[in-house]
Amino acid sequence: MRHHISIAACIALLTVSIPVGALDWTPSDVPGGTGIGFAGDGAGTIWIATEGGGIFRSADGGALWTAVNTGLDSRAAIELVRGVSGRLWVATDAGPFSSADGGDTWSGPGAGLTDPGILALALNPSTGAPWVGTVDGVFTSADNGVAWTATAAGLPDSRIMSMAVAGGTVFVGTRDEGVWRSSDDGQSWEASGTGSSGLEIVMLASNPGGPLTIWAGTGGSGLLVSDDGGDTWVPAGTGLENLDVSALAFDPADGDVIWAGTDAGTFQSQDGGQLWVATPGIPPQTGVEALLIDAADPGRTFAGVAVVGAAISDDDGATWVTSGAGLAGVAVSAIDAGGPTGGAVYLASEGAGVYQTTDRGRTWTWLGDGPGSLLTTALVVDPTDGDRVFAGNRLDGVWRTTNGGGSWQQISTGLTNQRVQALAIDASNPLTLYAATRGGVFVTSNGGDIWTPASNGLVDLDVVAVAVDPDDSLLLFASTAAGLYRSVDGGASWQPSGTGLGGLDVTSLLPAAGRWWLGSDSGVFVSDDQGGTWIEPGDPLVLPVLSLAWDPHPERWVAAGTEGGGIMVLSPDGSWSQDDPELATATVTAIDFAVDTSGYAGTPGGSWIRSELPVFADGFESGASDAWAVSVP
Repeated sequence: MRHHISIAACIALLTVSIPVGALDWTPSDVPGGTGIGFAGDGAGTIWIATEGGGIFRSADGGALWTAVNTGLDSRAAIELVRGVSGRLWVATDAGPFSSADGGDTWSGPGAGLTDPGILALALNPSTGAPWVGTVDGVFTSADNGVAWTATAAGLPDSRIMSMAVAGGTVFVGTRDEGVWRSSDDGQSWEASGTGSSGLEIVMLASNPGGPLTIWAGTGGSGLLVSDDGGDTWVPAGTGLENLDVSALAFDPADGDVIWAGTDAGTFQSQDGGQLWVATPGIPPQTGVEALLIDAADPGRTFAGVAVVGAAISDDDGATWVTSGAGLAGVAVSAIDAGGPTGGAVYLASEGAGVYQTTDRGRTWTWLGDGPGSLLTTALVVDPTDGDRVFAGNRLDGVWRTTNGGGSWQQISTGLTNQRVQALAIDASNPLTLYAATRGGVFVTSNGGDIWTPASNGLVDLDVVAVAVDPDDSLLLFASTAAGLYRSVDGGASWQPSGTGLGGLDVTSLLPAAGRWWLGSDSGVFVSDDQGGTWIEPGDPLVLPVLSLAWDPHPERWVAAGTEGGGIMVLSPDGSWSQDDPELATATVTAIDFAVDTSGYAGTPGGSWIRSELPVFADGFESGASDAWAVSVP
């Protein structure tokens, strides 16, 4: 949430004087993100892709994991595969990336993709050529991802969910149109036979060591199988009916043994998929997103599970142990520290969904997989009701909880572009919200039940940030690649905002202390005339700024989360100073402060907290714990 403080409160704060210096931030580890993909080299090295922390590698059977993310533009991984040459591929919301050195370095996303968000990834098992599914269709590359070529049109207007290449045929799983296929390298597409029409296909796989059999995991309809190249699809045995099937793993030592990862834990078949039996070790409510049988040790099975990342079984699933040492915390995309009334703090991860803390970051509780695909990009809390939270998703629009995360409801009616990049809430009327998407700005006046477009005047509809003035509900700002725009009529129309910014990329917006602040790729700027003109507030901050928040600590104003420079704080004298040398080189993607002055900062690898700062009534320190009072704006 963009924290707001009135001019009167600002003056009141500045009457309190305590020494200002670098304040101490400490790690507040959010449990590692969901493991969504595995790869192994057959010689003991295992890689795991997580939805929030990127790629990790283990050379000791999963006892210890090391992050290998150099070169990745995003750590929100979707899928991980390894080709016949040993090249690793990962699909992310910033495009496809590959590594030819075991993950030490990554390159990508290449040229030719019309949308960087990758929804599915598959490799030709013979050549290693990659195929990716996007919102704009299917693309392939003949040069390891340097350039991508679009395949022919013909796929249904349904989001791509999964892909596989087998027997010279490319298979595509869709959200609600079943399986589609191409037998001519994408020159044409057709519905893949009978038996899958109308189903959500979340996983496609084939047994690399057996006959040409294609398996399709569905969302809520169990597992399908085709033995005739996709001409017909039938249920795969018994035991998986009505389940979400997200992963399969084939035992390299026994072709009849197959593992399935579902929303009800792991299942195993010992007869080639005719009968499936639940393995008891993972709790039945635990979703399993990925599976791998270690070719170097076929008795060892890896499972990608929510929150903890990975689990390992050496006894056919009877028992599992957590394999989380070294798996970093989630990549944080947004934080809301509770607003003017305090309460719970919420954290969004672009890969692991939403978390909550009620003890100032000492512990975090995962709020389940309700907000869509877990690619949570934006988060705002109703300032009048701390249990009402809105979450924006990279793929699935906007979601709402009215019970503090106990349950979530998708609220995307009218949201014709569901790739949400930012949310803003009207503090004077919390039922009014604005969503910045890759298809423009949308507004709701009924808490998200219905959204309508609000982009008239925007030259570029790829909107990365939006904010509404807490004292004037009609005044809004929105940032696009074409510049900063202002609306004085609640989003009904937009005009370019003032002078002083040149061609800067605006990344964040903050109304505070009766002024407007913005973060850009070239520091922080402020406007005293509602966006008519913009100037630097003091000394230049020559760092890219990713997030802004008003710091309620006495003698501090704005805190800026920067790219590679940690947290920088602006004092009333116009000087910038760095908070906590331990964060000096960190990239801070989100920052917010609670009313008790405790601070919360998010990075691509986890979260940090600044404890609340007690100040005695007269502004001087006291050694008696009962003599302290919290300085509240």
